Amino acid sequence: MAEEASYDSTSKNSIRISPPIPAPSAGQTAGEVDQKIIKNGSLTLVVDNVSETIDSLTQLSKTVGGFVQTSDVFEGTNGQKSGNITLRIPSSGFETALKQAKDMATFVSHEQVSGQDVTEQYIDLAARLRNAEAQEQVYLTVLDSARSVSDVLEVQRELSNIRATIESYKGQIQYLENQTSYATLSIFLSESTTVSLPTKEFRPLEAIKEAANSLVVVAQSLIVTIIWFVIVGGGILLPLGLIAWVIYLIVRSYLNNKKPKTSKTLRR
Repeated sequence: MAEEASYDSTSKNSIRISPPIPAPSAGQTAGEVDQKIIKNGSLTLVVDNVSETIDSLTQLSKTVGGFVQTSDVFEGTNGQKSGNITLRIPSSGFETALKQAKDMATFVSHEQVSGQDVTEQYIDLAARLRNAEAQEQVYLTVLDSARSVSDVLEVQRELSNIRATIESYKGQIQYLENQTSYATLSIFLSESTTVSLPTKEFRPLEAIKEAANSLVVVAQSLIVTIIWFVIVGGGILLPLGLIAWVIYLIVRSYLNNKKPKTSKTLRR
């Protein structure tokens, strides 16, 4: 139901709009909409080939009417790949897609599925939207009856506010519809650890030569370090040593002069 409005040209405030009628509760309209549930799934899969599995999952999303939201593949230093992919799947085909995704793995190390019921929130927003749209019609009717510039400006201000509210409700409803129409399936992929034979010929003699060459390089570096220590260190330590020796001689001479000459006194 909408607000009631009237116009009185004799009153000081010519526009009188009664308080809005409360929006209908969720219980009043619960039977008018289907249940709204946001579905989310998370999988951690070990597969034989990450790149091929990413391609298969991409094709799976297209087959069920969904799409790929994000996709990444990484290659480690050992050549093994890992990756992740996020699928947006129609809610009706979520369970089927989840099962087919797990079938592509050699091992499922983690699985999590969650569902959030937002039916009441959706119904409440829809009711508020209907009430706001009814208020908009009331303001439009009042605007047609307004006779002064101040009244027109006042109604237009109220119209601007209510239209902003309507757009906000529409945005929230659209978001919930998108979240409930499509489920989100996030999948992390890693490859099975494999032991493969080397592709290059095994040459132990080359390994010995490389080790001997490394030893020579280390020995050369050690010798160079010693030379630097002797030359640079000597250039610093030798003057310091001479200064210390001179100070020692001066101190010893001073101490010797300070000793009492008891032996000469006794002879006299």
